[in-house]
Amino acid sequence: MNCSETKTAINQDGMSELDLYRKRYRHCRRLIDNDSRFKGMSEEEKDTYAQSLATPEYLDLTCDWAFKYLFQNHHDMLIMLLNDILQENITSIEFRNTELAKDAQHDKRILFDLLCKTPSGTILVEMQKASRSDQRDRLFFYGARLVNRQIEEGDREYVLTPVKVICIMNYEDVHPDSPEDKILYHYRIQEVDTSEPFGDQISFYLLELPRIMHYTDEYDSPVAGWCRIFRNFAIFAKSRSKDDERFGRLEKAMRVSGLDDNEIDNYFSVMLTEKEMRPYIEGAKQQGYRSGLKEGMEKGKAEGRAEGRAEGRAEGRVEGRAEGMAEGIAEGRDAAMADVAKSLLALGMPVEQIAQVAGLSLERIKSLSQG
Repeated sequence: MNCSETKTAINQDGMSELDLYRKRYRHCRRLIDNDSRFKGMSEEEKDTYAQSLATPEYLDLTCDWAFKYLFQNHHDMLIMLLNDILQENITSIEFRNTELAKDAQHDKRILFDLLCKTPSGTILVEMQKASRSDQRDRLFFYGARLVNRQIEEGDREYVLTPVKVICIMNYEDVHPDSPEDKILYHYRIQEVDTSEPFGDQISFYLLELPRIMHYTDEYDSPVAGWCRIFRNFAIFAKSRSKDDERFGRLEKAMRVSGLDDNEIDNYFSVMLTEKEMRPYIEGAKQQGYRSGLKEGMEKGKAEGRAEGRAEGRAEGRVEGRAEGMAEGIAEGRDAAMADVAKSLLALGMPVEQIAQVAGLSLERIKSLSQG
């Protein structure tokens, strides 16, 4: 996108859309120029990358910083979200410290996204951008710690207020036998045979944003609307009436132009981290797999033909080809993942994380770092 293609409409601050875009672009380009991770990029590549970050005029709420910024600074927006998900009538909230103090020195440090208190209990809201294999255990651990903190030494009775854990997920979890267009999942402790609830001490809500792609009844559900807001607010905005008071407040709060200079730098710094690493890793994985597959197929075919000619049997051709393809794919994939690991080492990523991403042993990663 070049500047001439940007809208020239004037906003309420007297700046055109073109001026606002240029402002976002300058912030992004300066951050890229000052970041050592991008020193290998050409000027053209840096320019293209800065343009791609600066083009959206609305915040990306799947970004941790933007998610916290919007809802911490606009309590009414968070109350709307909570009421739509929980089907309650919350009128007030109090934010609590998002870092949970340790009970003992060996306890794991916990840092929440949004933690608030309502007249009826405690609500934790987490934004999870990428899939985690331990996500449900993590959410249960968070909820259990919040339950545990309610009882103190000297309390005569165990009186608990409900803890509700909401996780907004930018990926689809596995739900056997669940309808494809179900977007919100609610879990609680209950009796196995009769479904009698044990109590309301703790419950979990999973809002899976990509499932909105399977949702057929457009906008008849407030929760479906929130999914579209989180996924792409610009597209959502085009479908809403400008007379919608609720939408109007949200639209204004979502504009990047509403941030001051320090906030813009903070936002784009996080966006650079999140956007820069994932496409690089996934792209390298796909490229490595494709090159390994091609190399394996070529090697398999060559060996299969050679063995087939030597033995003159169809069985030899099939076995030779299959074995060659398997070996070639494995060798190609291993070489590609080694290249990915070397690149991530150069970016300064911890060796444990690289081993997990590339599927290689720690010993292999360490040997690559020394080579």
